[in-house]
Amino acid sequence: MGSLSRRTRVAGYLGSLGGTKTRDAYGASVVIETISQRGNTLVRRLVLEPGMATPWHVDPFHRITVVVRGEALAIEYRSAREPDRVEVIAGQTEWDTPTDRVHRAVNLGASTYEEVAIFFLDRPDAVPQPIIAEARQSNESAT
Repeated sequence: MGSLSRRTRVAGYLGSLGGTKTRDAYGASVVIETISQRGNTLVRRLVLEPGMATPWHVDPFHRITVVVRGEALAIEYRSAREPDRVEVIAGQTEWDTPTDRVHRAVNLGASTYEEVAIFFLDRPDAVPQPIIAEARQSNESAT
């Protein structure tokens, strides 16, 4: 994956209920918290400090994402595909479609990235962004 992967620090949780704040050895953090849930609609906040990354995951559900603050993200893929650089601005709103491509987001900016996402789940107990375990990454790399 090139130099992006070597520079990033990864949070270990992308759960659907409750919230978490994870700090790495350098003191940077990732915050993932559920703001609200009603039936199959889940509203969640994500905060990535500079250099932080979400865990490897897939996006099985439609969602609307609103950028609260930030500058740029890299979307890294487990496949050999080059990362996508995405410039963002506060207020930017995107309709995100489901994908089974394993990926993660990395904050490339010099400032904190924050978003609020509204997930349209197929059932109330669905996990909006299932984490793909590191062990599976090794198996995928071997094929």
